[in-house]
Amino acid sequence: VNSGNGESTLLHREKDSAWVNLDQTTPRWINKGSQFLWSTERSGFWQLELRSKTGALQNAVTLPSLGYRRLIAVDEKRGRAYVSASQRSTESHVAEVRLESAKQGARWLTKATGNHSLTFSRDHQRYVHTAFPATGGIDYSVQNLEGKKLCTIRSLAEKVPFKPNLEYLAVGNKKQFSSLIVRPWNFEKGRKYPVIVYVYGGPHYRVVSRSPSRYLIQQWLADHGFIVVMIDGRGTPYGGREWERAIKGNLVDHQLEDQTTALKLLGETYSELDMNRVGVYGWSFGGYMTAMMTMRRGDVYKAGIAGAPVADWRDYDTHYTERYLDLPALNEAGYKNSSVMTWADKMTRPLLIIHGTIDDNVYFMHALKMSHTLFRAGKAHSLLPLSGATHGVYDKVGLRRLYERMAQFFEAHLKP
Repeated sequence: VNSGNGESTLLHREKDSAWVNLDQTTPRWINKGSQFLWSTERSGFWQLELRSKTGALQNAVTLPSLGYRRLIAVDEKRGRAYVSASQRSTESHVAEVRLESAKQGARWLTKATGNHSLTFSRDHQRYVHTAFPATGGIDYSVQNLEGKKLCTIRSLAEKVPFKPNLEYLAVGNKKQFSSLIVRPWNFEKGRKYPVIVYVYGGPHYRVVSRSPSRYLIQQWLADHGFIVVMIDGRGTPYGGREWERAIKGNLVDHQLEDQTTALKLLGETYSELDMNRVGVYGWSFGGYMTAMMTMRRGDVYKAGIAGAPVADWRDYDTHYTERYLDLPALNEAGYKNSSVMTWADKMTRPLLIIHGTIDDNVYFMHALKMSHTLFRAGKAHSLLPLSGATHGVYDKVGLRRLYERMAQFFEAHLKP
């Protein structure tokens, strides 16, 4: 944009037949404005590329196989960029790449299994390394570019006295679903346990991660005599363009199919999973998925807890919704099929709806609308309004009471 007269010049146009994902770390102007870094999914997988100030492509900076996710820092003097990337969907690492060509390959600055992030000094000679290792916990350290640890940053947070009892695996043939099983610490072989599925299922977030510290609540639930299961299906990130955009025009069918298919495969593999006693819970998009799974597949999911659920996508943020469902007038069938209202009269299983009364993301009206529709359909359910809560519960008393209530609900409906 010309700051003098306001005229604009098109430098580059990115297109996609479904939608264009936004990488908020690019464009990144470098070398006194003579070039900029840009990210694209044109190949089917994310890549970082270098363009001239006119927008002309100069070269790719990363290969599709690197698994680029975001740009962290640029050392213009050395001609290096530092990116978050991973070839495994359950992990995140940091790589150093050369600006002049992707063919030079990448140097991984983090290698240990887990999820890692780096914050660089201004001269890019040192960085703070934040690690969520597969061994559990969180580690903070200062290192140089050769990976030598210069010091450890001590955390004053309370130490977690246990590590979750986790098993990671992938299930499926043509489609591979990352999955995670959390067993109780007093697990007994030969015994069948009721199952709780923790679901999200929506765009931009995965529930399966090689960071055990994320699963303390799930371990707490498992220790009440359950086995907790998590599955990432189509529509979730880091699986490539085709995997993520499978949900275009329909925000429920593929996710519902993938969750149920993967769960059944797990049940066939592990005899301790009692497939006749399966519950499900989730928050936000996961709350929406919970409502749909309970209503549409009551043969599989015998009880559900929907936290802060979207009831009807016509009432949610247009920037988010229209990316996936298009305009309501252009996809009436997709909006109808993706609405909880459409399926409310099919519900035959217990459902607990939980929602903060001042939620500024998914408005409380969604819970009221869902409850009203179920009431009009003659479907018994429970509604727990969280007075003064927004899109989550962050005070320790409220959080404790919330999960106590959830454990009580599943004990009442899934245990003999």
